[in-house]
Amino acid sequence: MIGAISVETISKAKDGDAQVLTELYEKHRISIFRYFFYQVGDTHTAEDLTSEVFVRMLGSINNYRPRMVPFEAWLFKIARNLVADYYRSKKHMHQLPLTEDIPASDDSVTTSVDGQLTSEQLVDALQSLNQSQRDVIILRFVNRIPINQVAKMLSKSENSIKGLQRRALLTLREVLTNGEVQDVEY
Repeated sequence: MIGAISVETISKAKDGDAQVLTELYEKHRISIFRYFFYQVGDTHTAEDLTSEVFVRMLGSINNYRPRMVPFEAWLFKIARNLVADYYRSKKHMHQLPLTEDIPASDDSVTTSVDGQLTSEQLVDALQSLNQSQRDVIILRFVNRIPINQVAKMLSKSENSIKGLQRRALLTLREVLTNGEVQDVEY
């Protein structure tokens, strides 16, 4: 779960306070990395994209307005835009096996979605979702972000997020129960 960043902290970051910038990086790098990892399925690409989020954060922190959107939501919008750019440049989605070297949390996403999933099944199952559903599942169950925060991050209502989550979980249940992972056009 992510917490609010104070206006004072943002002000210090805008002033270039290296300690505050480092703290922001340390606080958010794992959740940003996880988001990318489950989007692209590759550790090195996820690391590169995570670095790029923070480079872009540094380049545009002066344009960030704390009263408009929470800092975490702003970072994830940068991340979502990078994922879109990544796939636009690739012109297709590819699947790579999920490795065990991503930072773990107390509960893994496989436990959250279905205790009997293997990592490979999870990657395949996530690919059966549309991008919005995949974003919601990754943010909610991998990064453990509350619905109200996910709604802000994705610029949607809480009810919309609940609906996306429900449809995604139903799709995942069907895919995992039937053992069928379908190709989805993007």
